[in-house]
Formats: sequence, C-alpha cells, structure tokens
Amino acid sequence: TSTNSTTSTTTSLSLRFSPAQFAKDVAAASALGLAGDYTCQKYVEGAADLDTRRLLAFSSFSGLYTGAICHFVYALYPPVVLRFFPAWFAQSPLRVGLGCTFLDNGVHSPFAYLPAFYLWVDTVQGASVGSALEHLKREWLEVWLHCIGMWIPLQALNFSLVPAAHRVVFVNACNLVWMVVLDWLSNREERAKEGSGAKDAEDEQGSSGVRVSAGTGSRKSKS
Repeated sequence: TSTNSTTSTTTSLSLRFSPAQFAKDVAAASALGLAGDYTCQKYVEGAADLDTRRLLAFSSFSGLYTGAICHFVYALYPPVVLRFFPAWFAQSPLRVGLGCTFLDNGVHSPFAYLPAFYLWVDTVQGASVGSALEHLKREWLEVWLHCIGMWIPLQALNFSLVPAAHRVVFVNACNLVWMVVLDWLSNREERAKEGSGAKDAEDEQGSSGVRVSAGTGSRKSKS
C-alpha cells in the first residue's frame, strides 16, 4: 500500500504542468546564468572588460536548458524510476529520489546536458560546430567529474525532499555556484591562449626595446 501511495503521489506531482511556474523557471535560470558568468568574468578571472557575447551565451543556455528543458525532464524521472528500476526504489520517496539522482548524473548530465552546453555556448560565441565538439571531447570527463561531485548530493536532496513543482527552482538556486564553476572550467583554454598571446607580445616588445637601445648606444659611441 505504501508503495502504491508513493507511486501515485510522485507521478501525479511530477507530471502536473503549470505555465506560470514554467515561466518563472525560465526567467530565474536566465538571470542566474547571467549572474554566474558575470561573477566568473569579473571576480574570478578579474576581467577589465566584460565579454557580452559570452554573457549572452551563458544566460540563454541557462534559460533554455535549465529553465525550459529541465522543467520537463525532471518531471519524467520519477515515472521512469518507478516503472523501470528495481522495486526497491519505489519503497520510499528517498529511494525514488536516489533513482532520479542516478538518472540525472549518470545519464542526462554526461550525454545530454554537457554536449548541449558546449555546442550552444561555443557556437553562440562564434565557434564552429566541429570546434565545439572537439572542445567537448577534450574537457568532457573532467567537467563531468566536477559535475557529479557537486550535483549528486544536491540532486539526492532535491528529488527526495523538494516538491516536484520547485525542483527547477532549487536547481536554479544552486546553479549560480555551478555556473561559475562550469564557466571557469570551459573557458580555461581561452584564458591560456590570451595569456600566451599577451606574454608573446611583451617578449616581442622587450626584444624590440633591447635592439633599439643597442642601436642607440652604438651611434653614441661613434659620435
């Protein structure tokens, strides 16, 4: 009886759709994606000038994916767990939550969320699809490990204790920190290129200064 009660309650709450809540999820996710990238650029990287195209890429991805897509994806997890997972997972809301956490971190995040992130954010910033895929291949494993390190405990709490209507809200609240982490990880190569370019420019300027100085000294000695 308790298993049937858990099943019916979890399923009905998960599949109920609220247009107002959907709009709030998208708006909150967009704002927090923007705030996360702003925080990373301004305070973590110490950028003097903000990259507005990067701000657009992160805020739009957060709104469209975390706010809109995850609004529906998260609703599908409990029915999938209850139908396809071993009966043990249906015996309490906590166990249903653990099954949902496995789906999110073991299936959805590595094979849908992260590929979508790199493809969207890189192409919005002007990269080709091929370049975005290569970027994903280079960083996928490390970023996914960071992802599960943060999100397994948070999603276990989310899917076990937070009402279905507020699960995207909970993720959005935590997402401010995750966006800073993901932002920093995914832009390491760009920062390394910029640092290398600045160093080369300084070296070239320094070499030119030495040559000019040497030439000036030679002329003085002749006079």
